[in-house]
Amino acid sequence: MPPIRTFSQYLIGQASFERPSFFYAYAGMWLHLLIGTILFLLFSTTSWLEGFAPLVISSFSFGIFIYGLLVREYILFINLGSYLCSLIRTLAPETIGFAFLLIAIITALVSAFFLLSSEYRRYNSEEYSEGSYKSAAVPIWIAVFMGIIVLLIFFYGLNLL
Repeated sequence: MPPIRTFSQYLIGQASFERPSFFYAYAGMWLHLLIGTILFLLFSTTSWLEGFAPLVISSFSFGIFIYGLLVREYILFINLGSYLCSLIRTLAPETIGFAFLLIAIITALVSAFFLLSSEYRRYNSEEYSEGSYKSAAVPIWIAVFMGIIVLLIFFYGLNLL
């Protein structure tokens, strides 16, 4: 019986030349963040703290968008709006309100949760083929934790309005 891959090995891939789509999305996210940080430090006049957080959110949304493009899950294209809101907030914070950044954060978090939960179900069905749907489900504490975080960010955004 071959050794079972871990979930991170399943997402990123192993030493073979063939890489899963998640690897390219993950690499694209970090490449966007690296290049964006360098360009932000060289050319932006906004403060570091005010611009870096939206840049991280835009890179995260960009990675999810790349994943949606590669696996043809067009519902993840909603992160293009999240990406644009975050990027505008990075470049010109006075142009777009803070509430739009919170909407971008919520959109990216929910998309990432659905992306990872679908990958986790696919991983379980490939690695543990005899398992049932219940074994392939994401643990309930993760879903509850993500729901609480999204609700807290939502209520914080309502408080800002």
